[in-house]
Amino acid sequence: MSYKRLRLLSVLIILIYVAGCAPTLPTPAPQPTPQMLRVSLDPALAWLEPALAACSSARPNLAILRNDGDPAADISLTFGTLPEEQVFSAVIGYDELVIVVHPENPVDTLTAVEITQAFTAETLTWSEIAHETDQPFSTDGESVKALVYSADSAIHQRFLSAFSSIDRLAPDLLMLPSPAAMRHEIAADPGSIGLLPARWLDDTVKAVIVTGLPDADTLRLPVIAAASGEPQGAARAWLLCVQDILQPTNL
Repeated sequence: MSYKRLRLLSVLIILIYVAGCAPTLPTPAPQPTPQMLRVSLDPALAWLEPALAACSSARPNLAILRNDGDPAADISLTFGTLPEEQVFSAVIGYDELVIVVHPENPVDTLTAVEITQAFTAETLTWSEIAHETDQPFSTDGESVKALVYSADSAIHQRFLSAFSSIDRLAPDLLMLPSPAAMRHEIAADPGSIGLLPARWLDDTVKAVIVTGLPDADTLRLPVIAAASGEPQGAARAWLLCVQDILQPTNL
């Protein structure tokens, strides 16, 4: 046998020996399949997005699937009253309904009667609203443009409950689908007036103080979690996490 063949044979023997001595690596344990949780989020609660994401990322065993508007979602987060048809429902936080105007509007306070007039009068100008202000307002002679949500909106229902003297709304009011749309319209029209959940406020609109309400709590908007059954396991922990984020900043 030649030297070259002998050398190759020796290397092969050494490799076989080393391979036989190498420790056997353990088979990786199969990762558990994440629990799927279908969540429906009311568009008026879009400000909750960061909380939903934070609570989800802290639980790798839970996968959140957004099914907004789907009645078959595992958990629905919305404004309103506790739904009777759901097996599980709970208030996990609150927001506050706020009357808002354009930032250039010098009016800082409105009475409940004046707000009622703004939403029921067919023709009303800002100069007719009994307020003395030190600042000129370019739209004094223009009509007050009241904005509302759809009749089935929880925000609209809360508004009508708070201002119970409103027995009818002025015809042809602009009806908006969401707080985002409401904020955009008011920011664009100095003569407008509408309502927003407080968490939607920014410097493009101005909140006014409301006086003359018999009970200020009627402007509170509960944040509701509802499900066909009481959440368990990771789903329950996720919902409690969302509630914990809401609780310190309840209005």
